[in-house]
Parts: sequence; C-alpha cells; structure tokens
Amino acid sequence: MTFISAGSCENVFEGFFDYVINCAGETRVDLPDTIYEEGIYKLCMNCAHAAAKFGVSRYVELSSGQFTASHKGPIKEDDKVIPLTSIAKYKYEVEKQMKTIPNLNFTIVRPAIVYGIGDRTGLSMFIPM
Repeated sequence: MTFISAGSCENVFEGFFDYVINCAGETRVDLPDTIYEEGIYKLCMNCAHAAAKFGVSRYVELSSGQFTASHKGPIKEDDKVIPLTSIAKYKYEVEKQMKTIPNLNFTIVRPAIVYGIGDRTGLSMFIPM
C-alpha cells in the first residue's frame, strides 16, 4: 500500500478541499490483524490527521456496518458496540480516535450490510439449494 505513511497521505491532501470522503481501507477477509492495523487504522488515521492539518471543511469516514450490541434492536449512536470482524475492530478504533484530533470536522458513516446471492464478505453465507 503506497498511501499508508503520513507523508503520502499529506501529499494527497495538498490543495484545498471542502469535503473529503475516505473510502480507503483493507477489505479482504481473514487476514492477520497486522494487515488491518496498517491498511485500516494507520491509513485512516493518517488521512484524518491530514484533513485536520489542511483545514478540510468536512471529513467523512466510511466505517463498517459489522457491529452488534448487547441488546436487541437497532444500534443507536451512543450505544456501546461490539465489532464482529477484524475489519470492524479497526474501523471502530478509527472512530474513537478521530474524536481526539483537534480541528477535525468529521462525520462517520456506517453503511448497512447487504445480504443475498451476491454477498461475498458479509456475516452470512448463501448456500444454494
């Protein structure tokens, strides 16, 4: 991955951007945690720090929908969540740490998981009959 280092991320942010949507991150399943730490946590944090440094008006972090909670029903914004995958674990760490970055105006988006015939990496498995 060529954009993991802080310097590489800052190079991408040179110039003026009103909005940045970060969709970057490792999405392959069943890899060692060190890969997710580099390809999700470090990459996303370097991008968030660069966004704050360059004064991006709104930084949008695309997180994961692979969370659950200790109760039934929809997960609310202030609920304690439980990551279900290593990808979600590192995305959640990014979510928590982004709150500590001064001058970062951000939004976190947790997309829904789509299940069905085309699902290859969700939490369920389609078994043809």
